[in-house]
Amino acid sequence: MQFENRSPDEGINAQPEHLGREAIWLIVGAIVCVIGLVVLADVAASWLAPRLPFSLERELADRMEGEPPKLPPQEQAANAALQELADRLRGPLGMPEDITVKVRVDDSEVLNAYATVGGRIVIHRGLLRRLRGEHELAALLAHEMAHVQHRHVAASLGRGLVIGLVLSVVSADAGGRAAGVLLEQTGGLLVRGYGRDHEREADTGAMRAAAALHGHVGGVIGLFDLIASARDEPPRREAGETSGGAGGQRCSPSGGAGAETAPSAPSAPSDSSGDPGKPPRAVPTWLSTHPADEDRSEAARAWARQNGVPVSGAAPAMHPALLAWARASQEPCQQAGRTELTNPTDQP
Repeated sequence: MQFENRSPDEGINAQPEHLGREAIWLIVGAIVCVIGLVVLADVAASWLAPRLPFSLERELADRMEGEPPKLPPQEQAANAALQELADRLRGPLGMPEDITVKVRVDDSEVLNAYATVGGRIVIHRGLLRRLRGEHELAALLAHEMAHVQHRHVAASLGRGLVIGLVLSVVSADAGGRAAGVLLEQTGGLLVRGYGRDHEREADTGAMRAAAALHGHVGGVIGLFDLIASARDEPPRREAGETSGGAGGQRCSPSGGAGAETAPSAPSAPSDSSGDPGKPPRAVPTWLSTHPADEDRSEAARAWARQNGVPVSGAAPAMHPALLAWARASQEPCQQAGRTELTNPTDQP
């Protein structure tokens, strides 16, 4: 037997196919699978979540809220007045008995209002002080209550949770961040999650409720006009403004809601990213995520014509407790002795 030390054949390690091409196909396939999972999960969650009993959603909200804080008497009175108006809107909206809403005010100068999980509805002071009467407040409340009634909140919340779960399969860090943002900023995510169809359905509910409660849709049209005017106003920096993003406290003059004087310009929240280097946005999130103002206003007028409802009428004043709370100066400003640099009608 004779052994030889032969050299291996040239190209023995060469592959018949290009590995780079295979890697590209694997990456593309993985991306397509993830997108498909997200789309399927989105559809499934959007369909399933609204069909779950509302009691489960309410229990989740109770656990997230925890023990309610002790509120000042003026804020308690404002919340009670808001709740009374919401209870009056239940009949015109046709809300089922098992779907409950709990409304409250929020001491922030941001022009914002939103419905969140469990039928919780929050209206910020900045928006409340700009409303010109109960008819506009009722339109705003009815719009948010319609989101709760038609389970838009549950659909959006379920979509966000499922997408976070799918992302966690790809990256635990990405999924964790998505879930954290969802829990910490539920209101903002829910607003962004509403589709145009959801918004139109909520607008129609507001028109129907306004017509039944006040005999006209002037409050709905007035609310849309307010949104349109707020879009055109440039951002304004205020003296004594503290950090804290969209929920930060701002020092503002009293006046506004229901006042005879011209209302002050809205405070512009900072960018949602929280980057102090970015300029504040002129349009608040609640305003920027809804359909075009002109379309909504014209839709309200068209609905009124079709249903024989006046587009204007009596404009009842807000409840005195709401007026008092909306006009009140904020405690941080009083304690710091800060005042506004400009008058309400001054341009920035």
